[in-house]
Amino acid sequence: MQRFIFLITMLFFLTGSLLFYQWKAYSSQNENPVITGEETIQIKHRNGQFQIKQTIHHLPNQNFKLNIPGKIEKIKCEDGEEFGCSIENNQVEVRNGEMTFTYSIPDSKQEVKSFLLQDWLIQLVDVNIQSHHIQLSEFSWRAGNWISNTKEIAKEKVDLLDYYYFDVKDDKVILYWQQEPLELVDLHEKLIMYSSYDPKKLAEVKFEPMSQKNLFIIISNQYKEGKNDHFMMIHPQDNMKDIQRQLIRTDIENRFSFLPEEKWLSNVLSSLIVDDPPKDAKANKMFLELKNNLSEKQLKDWNHSIRSFEQNTLESKNLDQILSDISGGKIRFFTHNAKKDSPFVSFLRYDPRKVFINGTENNQINILQQNEKWLMDFLPLLEALHYHVQMKDHDIIEVEKGEVHYRFYPNKRYFDLNDKRYGTTEPPVLFTQQAMLIDIPFISILLNVEVKNAPDGFYIKKSARPRS
Repeated sequence: MQRFIFLITMLFFLTGSLLFYQWKAYSSQNENPVITGEETIQIKHRNGQFQIKQTIHHLPNQNFKLNIPGKIEKIKCEDGEEFGCSIENNQVEVRNGEMTFTYSIPDSKQEVKSFLLQDWLIQLVDVNIQSHHIQLSEFSWRAGNWISNTKEIAKEKVDLLDYYYFDVKDDKVILYWQQEPLELVDLHEKLIMYSSYDPKKLAEVKFEPMSQKNLFIIISNQYKEGKNDHFMMIHPQDNMKDIQRQLIRTDIENRFSFLPEEKWLSNVLSSLIVDDPPKDAKANKMFLELKNNLSEKQLKDWNHSIRSFEQNTLESKNLDQILSDISGGKIRFFTHNAKKDSPFVSFLRYDPRKVFINGTENNQINILQQNEKWLMDFLPLLEALHYHVQMKDHDIIEVEKGEVHYRFYPNKRYFDLNDKRYGTTEPPVLFTQQAMLIDIPFISILLNVEVKNAPDGFYIKKSARPRS
């Protein structure tokens, strides 16, 4: 009987397992797996038109949704056996393993020195095409040259036209023509760079990418500047570091996802890596603040930590954690400066040590370091020392205890004591990072206490000397 029950139990277990794996397999098959393919593209440029024949190979026989660029005209489609097909509601049916589209794109109606084709191919939704074989027959613009986001280019001149052959291994195909010569600059296998600028000068650009995406860069003054995640058009510049910073910034944005309001921080990161100040005012302040507060070794460690950061999303809190790890104190610099339109907040390092008031630990008072200056949370300190405090916006702090009446002006180099004004070489009270802070040397002078800076904390007690 026990054996029978055991067999029945095992049967239920095996049946349940089989159903589970069948369901799992069914679910996997219905998760819209990515379809890969390749395409052959034939282009004839004449009479003001690019006449395009685009054939996509190795497709399953099924319906596909289409992404059709707005610039194309006169679209027709054929399947692999040249049967007619129709495009309805931006959908098409593949019946013979491939699909051919023919269409045209107008060129510029005016005489031009350059021309850019991007986002010009018909795309099948959920089909990943990383291989594009392109033949371009140029009848009209024979005084210049075509290039693409590939190093695999061949050109053949015959009597009536020029033939170009491109083999692009990327998800996008970009074609660019200009009259002036362009040279291929070989800096890195992930970087395809063409330039009308001195190639020897561009050899100064150092580029070690973090992202796996290829970058296509054209340096020319024949077309307006612009960029997206895989293509940049840059005007020639004498400052090679500026070009290098633009490359690295785009690479950082390809490597990491940012919160929309924090994406601008890539400007600060790229400038630190290149060691060249950015042009943006707030980014420049952050760059200089970090340069002034971190040693050369810490900056190298920071650069290494960014490159080895494993998560795909990079937030201000992650950047602060990296800074905290390499500097040995809690830092909120990027968090407080994360929004570009918010006021700049200086670099402060949170000291992990405790504050003791008359021998009792006070966990409401923080210690911060700014360069060589030590600061302490002012308002909780006053409360711990039994002062009465009245705030008037962020401009004035009124402090009373017995016959002593102070008036402090944050970030100003003076204060009032019993209605008499005294000047100081440095502001005794600062307003920063949404907190009132007092420069620690002023504590013993103004509040009639003794302050001891010890390895395990700051000890504050009532002074034995009478208040002067």
